[in-house]
Amino acid sequence: MTDAAREMVKRESAFLAGVEDKLVGARGTLLTGSSWRTARHDQGDRLRAIMAERRLYDRQRLRELPQNRWVAMHGYRRRFLFGKRPTGVAIASVLCPMESLVALDGKDPGPIDGRRLQAHVRDLVGDATVPYVIGVCAPTGFTEEASGSKPDLPNVTLVLIEPKPG
Repeated sequence: MTDAAREMVKRESAFLAGVEDKLVGARGTLLTGSSWRTARHDQGDRLRAIMAERRLYDRQRLRELPQNRWVAMHGYRRRFLFGKRPTGVAIASVLCPMESLVALDGKDPGPIDGRRLQAHVRDLVGDATVPYVIGVCAPTGFTEEASGSKPDLPNVTLVLIEPKPG
């Protein structure tokens, strides 16, 4: 495994652990609602498919690569007796260029471009009538195009996070 992939896995874990702790503390104050549901997802299946496409069947390497994980906190407010209405969603996600990390050429992966960022945000948003706050952390950074882009979906606030090197 390259040093870049090892560093990305470390940053992915540290970022999501810190954000999840902050999201739990924000319940009822910054995150509206009377009940919440936390969901954790990753793109491990996509990473496995990329590796299989390149005929790489190393399970150890699969475990050592970042998996583009994200944590979503869904807020709800009670409605009548049994119903609940969504009040908002806060999502913290990590976006790494999986294809270039799987390649065995040893090159450092490049930054995330605007097209890839917009596709990632569209995948995260479900019901566009509910307000979303999405924080996307890219350990490799963002291009100028991605940094200046705005989400093309209504009710979505996008925060781009680039960790400091080192």
